[in-house]
Amino acid sequence: QDNLTASGQGTGNIEAAKKILTDAGYTGVGTALVQPNGTPVPTLRMRYTVGNAVRQTECELFQQYAKQLGVNVAIQTTDSLGTTTSSGDYDVIVFGWIMSPAPFGGAQQLWLSNSGSNYGKYVNPTTDQLINDAAASTDITAARAKLNQADKIMADDAYVLPLYQKPTLAAVRNTLGNVRNNASLDGITYN
Repeated sequence: QDNLTASGQGTGNIEAAKKILTDAGYTGVGTALVQPNGTPVPTLRMRYTVGNAVRQTECELFQQYAKQLGVNVAIQTTDSLGTTTSSGDYDVIVFGWIMSPAPFGGAQQLWLSNSGSNYGKYVNPTTDQLINDAAASTDITAARAKLNQADKIMADDAYVLPLYQKPTLAAVRNTLGNVRNNASLDGITYN
């Protein structure tokens, strides 16, 4: 279920973003952003894995868009994504999740308040309950509905901004049949 589109997040609408900031009491919108309490918004450190050209481009684009709002972004690489994410040594970070074939358990790993993989330290007892209920359910339809409820809450909270689904390419001899992709960390061989 697409819970992101209705939020308007990720649309690249700079004017709408400026209005949100102005309505929230920020000044210097578009030049040098200042918080409602008069404190300048500091330069954000955005990190990505060294050598990853796609993520470098994402950071550069983010930097350009943020500048239009009056936010400066310093781009830095990391050669240890695991250390960087687990230590919280970033303000904004670009990385990807690859799910297991068991999506309900994956939600627990990524989004629960007490999960070690919840790098942004998002805490919401309501989403925790929905995710745990989904993982414990034997009814796939009910579990999916609970995960979609949790996803909508997290989308509205703007906890993360999914940018895209990375495509997977597979080449197979034409003498083999029924080979298809599995969009999980196990890939084609899972099938």
